[in-house]
Amino acid sequence: MAMAPNSDGIFPRPPAFPQDYGKPLDLLLVEDNPGDVRFLRESLLYSGSGISNITHAQNLASCLDHLRYHSADAVLLDLSLPDSQGLETVQQVHRAASDIPIVVLTGTKDENLAVEALKGGAQDYLVKGEFRGDLLLRSVRYAMERARLFKKVQKEQGRYELAAIGSNDGLWEWNFDANRLYLSLRWKLMLGYNDSEIGDSTEEWFKRVHPSDLPQVRYDLSRYLARQTPYFSNEHRLEHRNKAYRWVRSRGMAVFDGSGKPLRMAGSFTDITDHKALEENLAHQAHYDSLTRLPNRVLFMENLERSFARYKRNPHYLFAVLFMDMDRFKFINDSLGHVAGDRLLAEFAERLRSCIRPSDLVARLGGDEFTLLLDDLKNEPEATFIAQRILKEVQAPFRIGDNEALAGVSIGIAFSNCGPATPEELLKAADAAMYRAKNLGKGRYEVFDQVMRFDSIATLKLEQDFQQALQNGEFFTLYQPMFSLKTGRITGFEALLRWQHPRQGLLLPSRFIPWAEETGLLGRLDELILQTAASQNKVWQASGHPDLVVSVNVSAQQVRNATLLDRIPKILQETGLESRHLEIEIPGWMVLKEKTVILPLLKGLHHLGVRIALDHYGLGFATLKEMRDFPVNNIKIDRDLIASITQNAMEASLANMIITAAHSLGIGVAATGVETAEELEFLKKNDCDIAQGLFLSPPSAPDKLAKLFLTDNPIRTI
Repeated sequence: MAMAPNSDGIFPRPPAFPQDYGKPLDLLLVEDNPGDVRFLRESLLYSGSGISNITHAQNLASCLDHLRYHSADAVLLDLSLPDSQGLETVQQVHRAASDIPIVVLTGTKDENLAVEALKGGAQDYLVKGEFRGDLLLRSVRYAMERARLFKKVQKEQGRYELAAIGSNDGLWEWNFDANRLYLSLRWKLMLGYNDSEIGDSTEEWFKRVHPSDLPQVRYDLSRYLARQTPYFSNEHRLEHRNKAYRWVRSRGMAVFDGSGKPLRMAGSFTDITDHKALEENLAHQAHYDSLTRLPNRVLFMENLERSFARYKRNPHYLFAVLFMDMDRFKFINDSLGHVAGDRLLAEFAERLRSCIRPSDLVARLGGDEFTLLLDDLKNEPEATFIAQRILKEVQAPFRIGDNEALAGVSIGIAFSNCGPATPEELLKAADAAMYRAKNLGKGRYEVFDQVMRFDSIATLKLEQDFQQALQNGEFFTLYQPMFSLKTGRITGFEALLRWQHPRQGLLLPSRFIPWAEETGLLGRLDELILQTAASQNKVWQASGHPDLVVSVNVSAQQVRNATLLDRIPKILQETGLESRHLEIEIPGWMVLKEKTVILPLLKGLHHLGVRIALDHYGLGFATLKEMRDFPVNNIKIDRDLIASITQNAMEASLANMIITAAHSLGIGVAATGVETAEELEFLKKNDCDIAQGLFLSPPSAPDKLAKLFLTDNPIRTI
């Protein structure tokens, strides 16, 4: 029987991969960026033993030439190539080898582009920098499975066409003069009846047609009998004796008299239930998220486009988009592991379902981002009421195995009448409102308004100003002291980049780092802060503080580019700073997620004599044991954990466990974002090595920090 949604309107999980899931893969990688090629190769090869060969083509012409003479299990396709750009690239590859699945890789997070790529022949769409090797390999496997199912559907289609001619189909003949319908024994057996149990009335057919399908059956019949179509053809459901429905394809042709009146009509029924099940399964995989069983971004955008079209036809039609991002998901995912993170996402999805109306559509866009489409609203408070209900529902702890975790949500709301001209702009408006909720403290909702609209316009202007800011020297560096909790003295400083905008004033990194990543200018910023910080530390050392260490954050993008090891020796040589007085902070999550990328970098930095710290750290004891292979000097506990240690016993226990485990491995521990005396006291009692935060000292210019050097124990004066 065909797959059908359950009482919640949710389709069952798709079937598992076939038994040849572990078959080694032959992949064609089409990418012109050498750094991305190296990263993708290492990610795929590290993700398991499922790769037999990776062929590299650096442009579209080479790709098409390879496909002309060779095959591949899948194509990993960049959309920005020297000789082709955008969707045309997908279409050309699909035309050249329509039976080979395509997984699009792009550096642009564009919902509309994702949908169009899938429509153009791609099987999946991944944004560079937002996936790890095992996710990429899994995406390739899913793409292959979807392509296999699609080919099977096509094969079944042809087989059923031929079967209609054979005797295995149910046959029927309709005598119009007598209004009698002959039904073959096979026709009756298909529905679970013996020959004598069904008569010769036309109602024996029509009364068994699913009520939703009957109008179309009658319409198609009437059109054919009016000579408007060359033959009668219709797919519909017939009720089986067991009360289930079977999908059938009915075809027939009639004999007409000289006046065009039908005399009799004959045809066949083909049972296509399995064929429909394959179609529905293929559609389900294309439109639903396998983890949460929620609609994915493709299905969400299709529904959003329909709602937007209704609004354009009727400006009084009101609907809303809610953009939701889980609070503390990254911390929980890193602390308890990815399996626990997946369980958290699935449980979060179930709670969302319990908060919405039957007509609403909740979807998972990816990661911990969810969206909700609220159609046909009477007024705006209807949407804010649902947002409040969601906030209340997620306040209760999530049970994940033997652990409990608190994970809130930040919600942005955009109404159809708030000004955006396209569905994509409306989704971006809800996203902007969500970020406002994050910035105002998380665990709340914000509604997109005209102020945010003006902010969006200002953001576009800032992006234009970014390149000019680099040329005009508008970026500068502040330094936040790091204090030893044993002696109370300053051990070093963390260098923090700022932008002094000529019109908007001081801008924090959260405002401009995303643009730097998108535009490829982040490397220049990293080099700028490394050069500035190293020079400043050399000045401090020359003034009588020879043991200071300056710590610099390096982005995940720069870690992947593998150029860091070339730049640092040059900077140290130019500034005269010894390598042991420079500390590089690497994103802590990369240790597990991108081990093949980060391990060579860490070993290279260690060989240079540079100190290494893992930033935003919140991993548990088991993961720390795995770090014995990593040459790490310090870990920096994430601010989210520090903020909870005096209020939550489980978080306090986790912090103590991290400190103890790190010390057992000879790794130092620094606490970031210390903002209260209670937090500082906890860290002292639990033998944390270093602390920094607003409670101790804000980030400041070098000349404002001079007085801290004059005090024997600055912490005592706080």
